[in-house]
Amino acid sequence: MTYTDRTEVEFRADGQWSAVDRKYSAVPAAIVPQQIADFVAKMNYPGQFIRKIDRDAYSWEIELSNGLEVEFDLNFNVTDYDD
Repeated sequence: MTYTDRTEVEFRADGQWSAVDRKYSAVPAAIVPQQIADFVAKMNYPGQFIRKIDRDAYSWEIELSNGLEVEFDLNFNVTDYDD
Protein backbone atom coordinates (compact mmCIF):
# COMPACT_ATOMS: atom_id res chain seq x y z
CA MET A 1 0.00 0.00 0.00
CA THR A 2 1.36 3.43 -0.91
CA TYR A 3 0.23 6.54 0.97
CA THR A 4 0.08 10.09 -0.36
CA ASP A 5 3.41 10.97 1.29
CA ARG A 6 4.97 8.09 -0.73
CA THR A 7 5.30 5.84 2.31
CA GLU A 8 5.00 2.22 1.24
CA VAL A 9 3.77 -0.40 3.70
CA GLU A 10 3.60 -4.14 3.06
CA PHE A 11 1.39 -6.35 5.20
CA ARG A 12 1.41 -10.05 6.05
CA ALA A 13 -1.70 -12.22 5.76
CA ASP A 14 -2.40 -11.69 9.48
CA GLY A 15 -2.56 -7.91 9.02
CA GLN A 16 0.77 -7.11 10.69
CA TRP A 17 3.21 -4.96 8.73
CA SER A 18 6.22 -6.66 7.18
CA ALA A 19 7.94 -3.66 5.58
CA VAL A 20 7.79 0.13 5.78
CA ASP A 21 9.64 2.24 3.23
CA ARG A 22 9.76 6.03 3.37
CA LYS A 23 11.50 7.89 0.58
CA TYR A 24 12.61 11.07 2.33
CA SER A 25 12.01 10.72 6.05
CA ALA A 26 12.42 8.33 8.95
CA VAL A 27 10.10 5.43 9.60
CA PRO A 28 8.03 5.95 12.77
CA ALA A 29 10.20 5.39 15.83
CA ALA A 30 7.41 3.36 17.45
CA ILE A 31 7.91 0.48 14.99
CA VAL A 32 11.70 0.27 15.40
CA PRO A 33 12.78 -2.18 18.13
CA GLN A 34 14.78 -0.46 20.86
CA GLN A 35 17.81 -2.70 20.19
CA ILE A 36 17.94 -1.52 16.57
CA ALA A 37 17.42 2.12 17.56
CA ASP A 38 20.27 1.81 20.07
CA PHE A 39 22.54 0.24 17.44
CA VAL A 40 21.88 3.07 14.97
CA ALA A 41 22.45 5.67 17.70
CA LYS A 42 25.86 4.12 18.47
CA MET A 43 26.94 4.06 14.81
CA ASN A 44 28.90 7.08 13.68
CA TYR A 45 26.57 8.26 10.91
CA PRO A 46 25.49 11.75 11.98
CA GLY A 47 22.30 12.97 10.37
CA GLN A 48 21.31 9.53 9.06
CA PHE A 49 17.95 7.98 9.82
CA ILE A 50 16.16 4.68 9.22
CA ARG A 51 14.18 5.14 6.00
CA LYS A 52 13.22 1.49 5.51
CA ILE A 53 12.59 -1.44 7.83
CA ASP A 54 11.67 -5.04 6.96
CA ARG A 55 10.90 -7.95 9.23
CA ASP A 56 10.15 -11.60 8.69
CA ALA A 57 10.13 -14.78 10.76
CA TYR A 58 13.94 -14.93 10.79
CA SER A 59 15.38 -11.43 10.65
CA TRP A 60 15.07 -7.65 10.62
CA GLU A 61 16.64 -5.40 8.00
CA ILE A 62 17.01 -1.63 7.97
CA GLU A 63 18.20 0.84 5.38
CA LEU A 64 19.63 4.17 6.46
CA SER A 65 19.14 7.39 4.53
CA ASN A 66 22.70 7.06 3.17
CA GLY A 67 21.81 3.70 1.59
CA LEU A 68 23.60 1.48 4.13
CA GLU A 69 21.63 -1.71 4.81
CA VAL A 70 22.06 -3.64 8.05
CA GLU A 71 20.51 -7.03 8.76
CA PHE A 72 19.85 -8.42 12.25
CA ASP A 73 18.86 -11.86 13.47
CA LEU A 74 15.91 -12.25 15.84
CA ASN A 75 18.22 -11.58 18.81
CA PHE A 76 19.24 -8.29 17.17
CA ASN A 77 22.79 -9.39 16.41
CA VAL A 78 24.14 -7.85 13.20
CA THR A 79 24.41 -10.53 10.53
CA ASP A 80 25.16 -8.49 7.40
CA TYR A 81 26.08 -5.03 6.10
CA ASP A 82 25.52 -3.87 2.54
CA ASP A 83 26.45 -0.44 1.31
